[in-house]
Amino acid sequence: MNKYKKLGVDTFLLFLGNLGSKMIIFLLLPFYTKFLSTEKYGIIDLVTSYTSLLIPIFSLLMSEAIFRLPVGKPYEEKKEYFSSCFFFGNISILVGSILIIILNKKFNINFFIDIKILILIIITTFNYTFVQQFLKTLDYVKEYSFLGVVYSLIFTILNIYLVKKDLEKGYFESIILTNIVLILIILFSLKLYKYISLKKINKKIIKEALEYSIPLLPTSIIWWIINLSDRIILKKYYSVETLGIYGVSSKFSLIISTIFSIFYSAWQISAIKEYQKEKYENFYKNIFKLIEIILTIIAILSLLFLPIVYKFFIDISYIRSLKYISILIFGTIFSNFSLFIGVNYITSKKTKMAFYTGIIAGIINLVLNIILIPKYEILGASLATLIAYILFFIIRKKSLDNVVKLEISNKYIIFYIILTIALILLSYNYSIKSIIGIIFITFIYVFINIKEIKRIIKKGKKYDINNRSQRSTWL
Repeated sequence: MNKYKKLGVDTFLLFLGNLGSKMIIFLLLPFYTKFLSTEKYGIIDLVTSYTSLLIPIFSLLMSEAIFRLPVGKPYEEKKEYFSSCFFFGNISILVGSILIIILNKKFNINFFIDIKILILIIITTFNYTFVQQFLKTLDYVKEYSFLGVVYSLIFTILNIYLVKKDLEKGYFESIILTNIVLILIILFSLKLYKYISLKKINKKIIKEALEYSIPLLPTSIIWWIINLSDRIILKKYYSVETLGIYGVSSKFSLIISTIFSIFYSAWQISAIKEYQKEKYENFYKNIFKLIEIILTIIAILSLLFLPIVYKFFIDISYIRSLKYISILIFGTIFSNFSLFIGVNYITSKKTKMAFYTGIIAGIINLVLNIILIPKYEILGASLATLIAYILFFIIRKKSLDNVVKLEISNKYIIFYIILTIALILLSYNYSIKSIIGIIFITFIYVFINIKEIKRIIKKGKKYDINNRSQRSTWL
């Protein structure tokens, strides 16, 4: 199986496994907007953002270390890596949890949720992510896929029942319970418990894991700054209801991030395997082009159908969120581009570079939020996110040129940014004319890229890229 087919098969299997667990929040959106007020939904969105910050900090990203470091190692060494990272990650979370309890008692921090529930979300989410990542390390892609379906079923049932009963508290309880059930299933059905041994804890491995993961930690914090600073500043100047509106707007970009995150899981596996090979640069370039085209077309289709979705599925109290979705969708696309090329920091083990590029984007986003949100509310937050992600992609592309070059002309990047702006302007206030304009721009985009699409598809079908090389120029 050539590298293109392998990536395609892995992506399909991961898609089946992630479709429910990643998309379920979006699919349940009509349910949430019916039973949860804008204020309650704002609380959920804020708490979710808090946990996205605390999990990597408390665990020191041991779930990232367990994915990369044991690859290619024999069983006994894998056991050492699993045990060492597993116990260290959980002890680190325990220390962080004690610290946050002390700080909460002293300063009475408002987390909008019971501190015990917050800690349980952190603990269970880390452990579920950890064992999930190890499944990919073991190349258990089919099993990973099946368990994703199981997760979806359990979460949906618990979520519907508990949200009706306890509103936002029920939402968080369903996350905790689902995580616990899936952790137990993975550990015992796939016998991952055999990898857990106190005797196998190795200080050298913990040191290696920390050397690998700590440079990635600032990047995670930067992502949090980008994803949460807007919410904190919105909360300062406006109401929690505003956060609810913004939260619903951002959930539609979940379509894009979900599709990409599924692909990204498979892409990480392929990139690590192919990185040292001669034709990796060609492979990397072609896959980026395909993912750019796929995500862009999905984004455009989403914009065309959004008015229909809102009319039939979203409660009228959330209608204002429709204005900002296009901005956040294209912000997510540029974010995904940055993640895609950022995998080369992992494959080359130059994780410090991920920090240097990320901190610039984080500062830009924070400054833009401070400037734009007080005056433009949700529009300001959305624009700050979009601009930060565009600059993040450009900065990362430049920094990786000496690692592996991505051949995209500056002319094409400018064209894509103009395309983005045009689509955002057309979909900010929907009308028949704007929909016709979106369709027209779609034809322009496809026309410019049609030759590239045909070339890559033909190349993937006809022969293995390992045996041949072909250079292409975009625009």
